[in-house]
Amino acid sequence: MIIAVVVLAFAVSYAIQRKLTSMFDYHCRRCDATFALTPAAAAVAPHSMGKKFGRCPNCGAWSWLEPVPKEH
Repeated sequence: MIIAVVVLAFAVSYAIQRKLTSMFDYHCRRCDATFALTPAAAAVAPHSMGKKFGRCPNCGAWSWLEPVPKEH
């Protein structure tokens, strides 16, 4: 039962992050790069106040990444 709850929680989190990653890119303040996170990376990344903690693929720095609306 506990495993089912954990799997369900991750599935819901993944679905939400999939929707959000289709709407937002993330911005690194250290090198000014803008990039997308995968839904899986976004689902497991620590987050606070609308930002996600992750690694910039451009400069390699770990920092709080700010969401930026995607230009469609």
